[in-house]
Amino acid sequence: MPVFGILFVEAHGRTVPFFGLFTLPAFVGKNHGVQEVFAFLHFWGGIAVILLLIAHVGGAVRHELRGERMIRRMLPGRRST
Repeated sequence: MPVFGILFVEAHGRTVPFFGLFTLPAFVGKNHGVQEVFAFLHFWGGIAVILLLIAHVGGAVRHELRGERMIRRMLPGRRST
């Protein structure tokens, strides 16, 4: 996802600073068609990550509610039973 965001900004004709230390080299030139593709990929990639996170947390809660105590086994300092 960060790659699509960087390429989207570059296709818009802007430079991408790297935490104020230096500017990333341009991988693509200014191009409206390419910009739309990377905007689409960046947006839907973000939606996919959010949905996967929700599913993952939901699965962990489901295991906990079923009495499987998965979360306790993953925490540091706990012994597996």
